[in-house]
Amino acid sequence: METGNRYIKQILDDPQQRQQVMSLADAIVPALPRFAGVMNDLRVQQSLDDLPLDQIRAPALIVHSQYDGDVPYQNATHAHAKIPRSELITVDQFGHMLWWGDPGVTRNFQARVEDFIRSHVNLT
Repeated sequence: METGNRYIKQILDDPQQRQQVMSLADAIVPALPRFAGVMNDLRVQQSLDDLPLDQIRAPALIVHSQYDGDVPYQNATHAHAKIPRSELITVDQFGHMLWWGDPGVTRNFQARVEDFIRSHVNLT
């Protein structure tokens, strides 16, 4: 709880992050029009068999936080273990919106994402 409160304070104290939170809230409220779709997504997720992740041939970047309360971190480590050319970036931020929190952490993982893209894009 203390960690969560610290990250919430960081987000709300930063005008840019506060604005992002407000914009997201404006975009998802009211939630009722999307309720049927969300419920369908949850049903589909529960009925999925193991996906053939080992057949993915493209380089894959997996970005996740160990503190995501919505999607277990194990999903990221499982995918990383199964996808042959994958890279896992673990972001030390709180929650599902991992670009919010400590701006230094955000800049670091964004730079790593850009490095991954640059190293896998054919520029010729």
